[in-house]
Amino acid sequence: MGQPNADLTLDGIHNLTVAGDVNVMATASILTAHSTITIGGNLSGLGKIDLTGDGTLIVSGNMSITTLISGTGGNSLVIFNGSSQNICGSYQFNNLQAGPGASTATVNFLADETVNNALTGNGTVVCHNHTLNITGDMSVKNFIPDSGTVNLTGYINSQYQNINGYNFYNLSIDNNGTYLNGNVSILNNLNFISGNAILGSNNLTIQSPASITWKGSTTATPAFGYLVTGGTGHLTMTAAPALTVFPVGNSASEYNPVTITSSSGNVIFDVNVSDGVTDATGAAITSSAVNETWLIVPHTSATVAIYTQWTDGSKGDANQELFGFNRTLAQLNDRTANPSPWMPIGPAGSATGGDPWTLGSSSLSVTGSVPYSLSVGGPPAPLPVTLISFDAVYQGGVVNLAWKTVSEINNDRFEIERSANGKDWTKIGETPGHGNSQIENEYSATDNLGALVAEGPIYYRLKQVDYNGIFSYSEIRVVKISPVAGAIETYPNPVSDNLNVTVTIPNNSSSTIRVVNLNGVVVYNTVATGTGIRQMQIDMSAYPAGSYILQVINDGAAVSKMLSKN
Repeated sequence: MGQPNADLTLDGIHNLTVAGDVNVMATASILTAHSTITIGGNLSGLGKIDLTGDGTLIVSGNMSITTLISGTGGNSLVIFNGSSQNICGSYQFNNLQAGPGASTATVNFLADETVNNALTGNGTVVCHNHTLNITGDMSVKNFIPDSGTVNLTGYINSQYQNINGYNFYNLSIDNNGTYLNGNVSILNNLNFISGNAILGSNNLTIQSPASITWKGSTTATPAFGYLVTGGTGHLTMTAAPALTVFPVGNSASEYNPVTITSSSGNVIFDVNVSDGVTDATGAAITSSAVNETWLIVPHTSATVAIYTQWTDGSKGDANQELFGFNRTLAQLNDRTANPSPWMPIGPAGSATGGDPWTLGSSSLSVTGSVPYSLSVGGPPAPLPVTLISFDAVYQGGVVNLAWKTVSEINNDRFEIERSANGKDWTKIGETPGHGNSQIENEYSATDNLGALVAEGPIYYRLKQVDYNGIFSYSEIRVVKISPVAGAIETYPNPVSDNLNVTVTIPNNSSSTIRVVNLNGVVVYNTVATGTGIRQMQIDMSAYPAGSYILQVINDGAAVSKMLSKN
């Protein structure tokens, strides 16, 4: 049976098993409607295998036979169960399984392949530089793209396709929609021809310098061709100095892209948009707002221009504007915790465009790894307190804070907060408010830093609290403290092994340099003498992960700096 040269037809009752190689001659064919053909070696030859119906072909070696007929029924199955197999011909499979059961088969595509239904198995498929066209679900355990292309070409019966989490070099979506069942990364290009990618709780990453070819625009609402992020999943992509569109929407019928232009070079962002918007207590807002919440997370600190987009329903798309919303008095807001009050970004103004509408900020400073929620409201509600000035000035180890109001409504108090990084805040004091007032009121407070900080910046803000507990924040003020004698500079921070330290030592003196854990235990101690700037390296690799304090002590005075050990 090694080289059949005549037709062989299986009757659906009997199966065919060959332990070694099979070479089907040019004039021969093996036909099976319902039986199983098992080949323990290679399958080659100029003939054909016909699986019309629900026949099954199992191959343990390489496959290079000239013709494979899978039939139109959609139920035939080809299984590769060897350890490493090459698929040398270009075939159309109905169902393809790479590694059944506990098998760890590796299947190498050495030509373009088409799977008209599902690609499954516990093995690995390697695409190399070829094209895989797949009409059904893709759940094979491992997929290695190399420089190949996967085309998701959809179901005829209008079902969605499902794919597990893989890396793709090129991925083309041309279907009714694709559900992600795992995190997906694009190494070169994601091309939308038709349909959307529905993320659910999974993420899709466009790895720089990869790109998206999408069907939306900033002046029209597409019916398809974007990423649906209505769950917790997000699109991760690099925002460039040129305008970058993050093509996201909260459903298959609601497209709400974010455009970001970075003035800080290339910056990676996670972007998500979801339906609904909440107030400071977490309750749903039901009027005077756009009913969407955008979430952006920069991977590094940056200054960006950012714009949001929504629709009003006038062109047959979704109406995302709640009752009472006024586009001519629209206000972009942000917050970094939820629930918490929304903070206005710049003054209110008119949205631009015309279904879709756009509103944004031409300059927004964001801190790396901080989640920023964005919303659009309008008209803005009357402010309980009108703050006309807020200043912070450093002098001799003390920061003097001063602010003025011209109107106060139910103002219980101001709480003063300080931060070393602009995102983690500590209350350092409070000042009573004037309740209800329509005259100018002046306030002041001091922050005696002592030995807390060697050099800035240090951040301050006011938390204004009403009698009913509702609160809002002022703009942030930054105090920059220049290095002084004994000042400390460190990097990296957080540190894993070697900590580089630069210390300024006063004239002809000695300074004790030590590292203390939060229990007050000194874990490192040394003495530096001389004058001027001294550089040294401290090995932190043996210390447990956590927070430490680096201190420089000179003539009884100490300056300190917080350290984080990974």
